[in-house]
Amino acid sequence: MPQDTSFERVTFLEQSEHINSKKIIILYSGFMPLAQHERFRSKVSRQMTLPFTLSKLRSISNLQQRENISPIQRKLHNLPLLSVLAVDDMPINLKLLTTFLKNSKINLTTANSGSAAIEQCKTKEFDLILMDVQMPGMDGVQTTQHIRKISRNMGTPIIALTAHAFNEDKQRFLSSGFDDFLPKPIDVEYLIKVIELWCKRPDSQTFSAPKVVSLDIATLVSLDWELAVKRANYNEPAARELLSEFVIMLPTMILDIKAYQEMSRLNSIHDDVHKLHGACCYTGVPRLQRLCFEIESQFKKDCLDGLELHLNALAEEADRVVNDAQEWLNQSID
Repeated sequence: MPQDTSFERVTFLEQSEHINSKKIIILYSGFMPLAQHERFRSKVSRQMTLPFTLSKLRSISNLQQRENISPIQRKLHNLPLLSVLAVDDMPINLKLLTTFLKNSKINLTTANSGSAAIEQCKTKEFDLILMDVQMPGMDGVQTTQHIRKISRNMGTPIIALTAHAFNEDKQRFLSSGFDDFLPKPIDVEYLIKVIELWCKRPDSQTFSAPKVVSLDIATLVSLDWELAVKRANYNEPAARELLSEFVIMLPTMILDIKAYQEMSRLNSIHDDVHKLHGACCYTGVPRLQRLCFEIESQFKKDCLDGLELHLNALAEEADRVVNDAQEWLNQSID
């Protein structure tokens, strides 16, 4: 850009208004151009002094990369350096949390059982623990009570995670030693808020979890790929991998539920439906997820009339999910 006279600079800036570009960078020497000609500021994205060096070129490139990052990714990047423990008996849930946090500075440790979590807490200090509530053997409440007795982590914030909870459950969780509550499916934005609340802004107000929206099952589809991608934080390869793993494990889970049904083992049915509900939350299968919700509601309310019909509908829907998912996955490969 010319530096001799104000007239030459104005002429140059007026010409720049006709350039068909969303971003204009002005190279100049002398006084900063826009300091004298404010009316052109809306057209110019950046001003840089001459000479134009390699370091300045890199700064432009880095700026462009930062501008291309989504608001959620920017929030992930801005999270502090933390050590977080995630506890869940479902590998698919732990994998999703790993996907969520891989671009942050968080060091995520995973444990697939309450006993494994306790062993981790004996040897390592954590800034935050994400605890699945309903696990086989030692559940999340029992595990939390044990962790509260371990000197390294007795004061570590522990967040209860569950795919299904009523208002009275939240109070029970808080009175059992949990510090806060986060429902499944875990939304990455809410997860970030919880991390910020307990690890960055301890004086903030208690985080309020989103309410569960009741939907008519007749309006839901068996496979919603857009929802699956959203649940995987808009990471399509991760969504495809999660759905593939879910389709592999789903038939076995349904067979186990049928076997428990024949043996009238109601507690085992409840445990497996809860586990299946948690997996449904991240794989874009809203109709199957809703059926799990309905069955869990029956157990919660101790009203098991029609349970057999719900379980039969669950098995039929699982077959549809497997067929639809396999067809979708095969098409996406082609």
